[in-house]
Amino acid sequence: MTGIALTPLALGVAVSSVIGGAKAGQMGSRLVVSGLVLVAVGLTALLVADLFLPGPDSPHAATLPLLLAGLGGGLVTSGVGGGLVNAPNLTVALSPVPQTEGGSAGGMLETGQAFGGGLGVGVVGTVIFASLDQTDNWLTAFRLPVLVIVGLFVVALAAALISLFFPDRARPRS
Repeated sequence: MTGIALTPLALGVAVSSVIGGAKAGQMGSRLVVSGLVLVAVGLTALLVADLFLPGPDSPHAATLPLLLAGLGGGLVTSGVGGGLVNAPNLTVALSPVPQTEGGSAGGMLETGQAFGGGLGVGVVGTVIFASLDQTDNWLTAFRLPVLVIVGLFVVALAAALISLFFPDRARPRS
């Protein structure tokens, strides 16, 4: 059920990654900011849908809002936003790096992404299982990690906005 529910997210990412990669050179940070806004809006729509769709207290209760919000916009919007962030973010981050240092910069970027991904899974997983342990309610346990994820995207959006509007401050000085 979860795989079916998350399909709109994957389709959104697949389609928009192609577009994002093609437009990364032209739009740069603006595309990343747009994608982050779409992800935050989509996840917020998902959370709102979950709050207003009652269901039995079970792991499957969260699947109906996921599917409905996904088809209606939450997961599709988040997926499209994610695709508009991933490929352009690599281009934006690596474009100022001299070619002679590209390998090192790419390696550091991949290391940072792997660390951030692992940390994110750890934090969100901890939140969901701590909430489940305290409430014994899957719907509440679903809502809190979505709030954490939205918060993390807002932090990423703030960093992207700083990079967009103050590019000299966002780049390290040599």
